[in-house]
Amino acid sequence: MLIGLRNKNGELKVKDILDLNMDMSVEKYGDGYRVKISRGYYLDGEYTEKEDAEAALYNIANIRNELETAQ
Repeated sequence: MLIGLRNKNGELKVKDILDLNMDMSVEKYGDGYRVKISRGYYLDGEYTEKEDAEAALYNIANIRNELETAQ
């Protein structure tokens, strides 16, 4: 499964979710929040509410777990 991410320079990258070393967290960014996927990569998008960013983080974690158990 491919996922759109932004690097620390704001450039859009598409990565295979199974190839990522995930160390996810939610970070404050400007007036909102963003989901850090791994060192140097962020989920493409910003959230106004922290709870929405946390829900996106859990969604990505669940997708990754489902993909790993399907192999």
